Amino acid sequence: MRFPLLALAALVACSDVPPAEPPSATLVVRAVYVQPMYGGEAMLVNHEAIPNRMPAMQMALRVYTPALLDSLTEGARVALTLDSASLEVVNVETLPFDTVLDLEPRDASGRGGIVLPDTGG
Repeated sequence: MRFPLLALAALVACSDVPPAEPPSATLVVRAVYVQPMYGGEAMLVNHEAIPNRMPAMQMALRVYTPALLDSLTEGARVALTLDSASLEVVNVETLPFDTVLDLEPRDASGRGGIVLPDTGG
């Protein structure tokens, strides 16, 4: 009787475990995508303030799956859906390039603040 139980336990242990489902409690924040980090496990963004959570800032955010970064280019304006508990990025939606974002703080060179669209000039 032990063999069938051990075989069943081995099959369960070796089965492909599906990835965890994205969280149900999320929030959306707009940002400028800067670059991928840690081999695609995270992304560096300059994001707008998250009400009642944190001010606008540049920070690295973990991504639910590296595939979320596949279609992004530096400087892209994005709407990030975040797990409200961990702040992990669970979805990325590209915004129109002329989207104006309210970003802070300014860096030592005076850059930062409101990001205006690039007019190509």
